[in-house]
Amino acid sequence: MGWFLERMNYSAYSIWPDMYKPLLSRLTLDDVSPDRTTTRDLRPMVDKYGLQQIILLTRIQVDERAMPTFELRITEDDLASFRANLYRHLQLTIPDEDYRNYKVALDRLS
Repeated sequence: MGWFLERMNYSAYSIWPDMYKPLLSRLTLDDVSPDRTTTRDLRPMVDKYGLQQIILLTRIQVDERAMPTFELRITEDDLASFRANLYRHLQLTIPDEDYRNYKVALDRLS
């Protein structure tokens, strides 16, 4: 999801905590701990980097009332279809491991 948003020039993509000054006005952060301390530490980044929005990608819902959230549910059928298309079009096979983000999966493939 973060990679897609970056490719569409909607937001910059970074894996937490490897932060950098984003080139776009929105920042998508992956692997963020959804606890209140971490999410509250992110708020000053909006002013620091002049951001319009920070989008968090987590596996657990963020427990912060001030942050709007939604769930994107991906089923086993979705994953099976994705793996089949990856093999069909690119001849790539992703091992049956649990990957937290696409960069780790791509490193594993190379």
